[in-house]
Amino acid sequence: MRELQLESNSIQERLHRTYAVVDETVFREAKKDPVGRKAHKLLTSIHEGFAQMSEQILATDRARRELADHEAKLAAMAFRKVNADKLQADLDAIKKDNDLLRQRLHNI
Repeated sequence: MRELQLESNSIQERLHRTYAVVDETVFREAKKDPVGRKAHKLLTSIHEGFAQMSEQILATDRARRELADHEAKLAAMAFRKVNADKLQADLDAIKKDNDLLRQRLHNI
C-alpha cells in the first residue's frame, strides 16, 4: 500500500510540473491566437476534470480503507461474543459441578 501511495504521489507531482509547463506555453499562444485561447480553455478543463477524478479516487480509497477497518473491528467483536458465550457456558458448568460436590459433601 505504501509503495502504491509513493508511486501515486510521484506521478501526481510529475503531472503538476508537466501541466505548469504546458499551461505556460499554451497561455502564451492564447494571448496571440484564438485557437490558442480554445486550446488553453480545453487544457484547463482537462486539468480540472482530472483533479476532480483524482479527488474522487482518493475519497473512494479512504472509504474502502475505513470499511475494511470497520469490518475487521466487527469480526473481532463477533469473535469476542463467541468467546463470551463459551465462557458463560463454562462458568455454568463449573457452578453445576460445585453444586454437585457440595451435595456430595453434605451427604457424607
